Amino acid sequence: MNNKFTADEILPAFKDNYSVWALRSSNEYVPYLLACLASFAAHMDVNHNYDVLVFESKITPKNKEIIRSFLARPNVSVRFVNPREVLAQYELRFPAHYSLECFFSVTAPLMLKNYSRVLFTDLDVIIRRDLRELYEMDLHGKPMAAALDYAAKGMFESNNWDLLAYTTDSLKLANPRVYYNTGVCVFDLDYFRAHNCTAELLQMLHGSNFRYLEQDALNIYFQGKIRELPVCWNWPPKNSYFNDIWAKMPPADRRAYEAAEREAGVVHYIGIKPWVNPEEHSAWLWWGYFRQTPLYETWILENLRTSVRRLIWELPRCKVSGYWFALLGRAALLSRHRKAFREKARLYQEKLLHGNWNLSFFKR
Repeated sequence: MNNKFTADEILPAFKDNYSVWALRSSNEYVPYLLACLASFAAHMDVNHNYDVLVFESKITPKNKEIIRSFLARPNVSVRFVNPREVLAQYELRFPAHYSLECFFSVTAPLMLKNYSRVLFTDLDVIIRRDLRELYEMDLHGKPMAAALDYAAKGMFESNNWDLLAYTTDSLKLANPRVYYNTGVCVFDLDYFRAHNCTAELLQMLHGSNFRYLEQDALNIYFQGKIRELPVCWNWPPKNSYFNDIWAKMPPADRRAYEAAEREAGVVHYIGIKPWVNPEEHSAWLWWGYFRQTPLYETWILENLRTSVRRLIWELPRCKVSGYWFALLGRAALLSRHRKAFREKARLYQEKLLHGNWNLSFFKR
């Protein structure tokens, strides 16, 4: 496969005293991106410069202008990077609840040829401390930094999840309980380019069926070479999707997790998103920033319209569907098959009562 990529070179927006932060987004996620940017703006240092790069492929010009205007400050630059061309030659598979944007972070070393380092995050996060602190963190010579996935720590111990079997048998990690969440990570771009990491990672992802996509690939490729970030830089709230795992977390990890909440620098809403259910843990924090964004009222109006449409169209359909289902069920029981059902039930009862049965009976 040809690994020669072509991409527009992007120069740093500032000459010095700057941090580089990249996020990935689609057009429909722009309202949630704005909430993330609002939290960032509330905690940035006005005496420091921030080079913000949004990796996207289909954000509309109108939404791009809204984003730029929202972060219009002398010490902030906002630009948009389209990495789709880099990914075009690969067969990248993902389930319906994911999208191609998940792979955008892996392209950063090729798209940002004039940068040495980048902080890359998902957009379902709220920033609570100055990102400069995270961007300038010592990587100890490692190619990337990320925090351990604390939701995974509970999944490893829960019978309702098969994550330990997955990291052991499918990912074949040397230490299957050491699994990083890459929704917040720092990349040493010089290292990536010097060792051809991006091409090898994309080749690994080509045609693969990884459950967690590029996160799985990064955990495999860089195992033993990841600088562990404190969990406060990627702290996941206890939402109800993971109700069964929090109690399963080992005691030492639970104490570290609970302590990190008080000093969380990045709150990462994995599982159920706060815009889906405002009653989830720490959702109030996200909504506080979302209300400050220019798309808040538009988003509320569109969701009200969607709810009304469901009431008008979907509820009657459900009632009609339920009616026909019940009618067909009743017709089936009144048909000639009813006698056969009753006879089989009588045979089950007779066999169980008298103990005169064998396995072949259940194979019919």
